[in-house]
Amino acid sequence: MSSEPDDLSSLLKRHRLTGGTDGKSGKRKRFTTRSRSGFIALGVLSVAIQTTWLVEYDPISRGLLRAKRIVEEVVREHGKSTFVLAAPITLFLTTTETGSYALPSDWNPGRNTVYCYGAGKSGASTSGGGAGALAIKNNLNVTGSVSYNIGAGNSASDTWFGSSSTVKGVAASSGVTGGAAGSCIGDTNYSGGDGTTNGGGGSAPSTTAAGTAATTTAGATAPGTGGGTGGVYASGAGGNGTFWSSSPARGSGGGGARGGPGSNGSNASSTGGKYPSCIAAGNGGTGGTGGAGGLYGAGGGGGGPGGAGGAGYQGIPSPTCPAGSAGATGTPGAGTQGLIVLVYEPFVAAGRRQIRNFIDQRRFIF
Repeated sequence: MSSEPDDLSSLLKRHRLTGGTDGKSGKRKRFTTRSRSGFIALGVLSVAIQTTWLVEYDPISRGLLRAKRIVEEVVREHGKSTFVLAAPITLFLTTTETGSYALPSDWNPGRNTVYCYGAGKSGASTSGGGAGALAIKNNLNVTGSVSYNIGAGNSASDTWFGSSSTVKGVAASSGVTGGAAGSCIGDTNYSGGDGTTNGGGGSAPSTTAAGTAATTTAGATAPGTGGGTGGVYASGAGGNGTFWSSSPARGSGGGGARGGPGSNGSNASSTGGKYPSCIAAGNGGTGGTGGAGGLYGAGGGGGGPGGAGGAGYQGIPSPTCPAGSAGATGTPGAGTQGLIVLVYEPFVAAGRRQIRNFIDQRRFIF
């Protein structure tokens, strides 16, 4: 089907660019045109576009002063309908399982990005856990129903989409060490932040940077906009990431903090008197629970140290009262699960008027 573009002279008039004189110099303006052709859709159906620039030259120096686009569009339709690319759509897969996902009917195998966040590791004793890594794959050429896996927190199960050899973000699986970018499969990969023996959990990576390593008892804050904050010492949980969505929260989680110490036991003493007896020492309290990592992919904080047992008592000549026992170490904080994010530009059927509007609104698509 042939197009009916405006001729150049009418377009010049419509844009009030028909020449005239320069208000400052009084010299006559002179225009010329330049053109380029391209395509804005992929697949069997496509839209061909010719774009013409209007270029104004200084009449003396012949230097380029400015360019205006778009002056002329030539649209050629193939078949009964034409498809253009619409605004990107973002989808989330959050269920920790191995399953199959049916891609939407407007999925574009040539214009998409897949993000696989590996699961974080829980803290261990008083140490913080490492965070999962992130794998990013562009233009994954899949259609229909696609297999996937999302690792649960502390499971050492990697997160992948398509297959474990297509795009994969690895989980943190060994102590304080975060998931390694070098073990991921993707076009761009980022390591998860390491936890620390001081008790802080590592953060998940952002879409542009590796996760932050914890160095103290506090959890590490995830990098970038919307990264989850690190948990505060004494059982603080890591903040949830909000880069992709704030409600519900979806993004790179902050690391959990180490749990606080247990209370100390009271000291032993004597009842006194002619026949003294012991007042038993108290045992130390259990340490606080480590803070959980934030959603998604963050490491948990280490458990808090147990409190000291109370001191014993030695009377003269008696009694001898034993010291209390130290408290147990607190429960480590949980590492958090992985996440899959799918971002794609869908094909949308459009008539000639919609195509012209599309071109007008996206003047700089080439």
